[in-house]
Amino acid sequence: RHEVKRQCVATTHPAAPGTEQLRQDCCRQLAAVDDSWCRCSALNHMVGGIYRELGATDVGHPMAEVFPGCRRGDLERRRRSLPAFCNVDIPNGTGGVCYWLGYPRTPRTGH
Repeated sequence: RHEVKRQCVATTHPAAPGTEQLRQDCCRQLAAVDDSWCRCSALNHMVGGIYRELGATDVGHPMAEVFPGCRRGDLERRRRSLPAFCNVDIPNGTGGVCYWLGYPRTPRTGH
């Protein structure tokens, strides 16, 4: 969570001390997810937790700010690209990106 949030605001705020350790911890946690088919789902669950923590809805306009300096669309892109950033395998074809996480979900079911 902390790494995705940090990446989301990285373009407007300089790197803080301990950033490399935070990145390593995040990538280690993602790599520890046993079944690579579950990594994208784990990221989906994690970002849902960020939204709940911040009192935001799971769906909304991509330009809406989720927290200061971080728009919903930026957070979603960070979530989808984290496997490639961490160099962990996901069996979805090319690039290590959870593309399907960008597809619209229905608010009622979350699917």
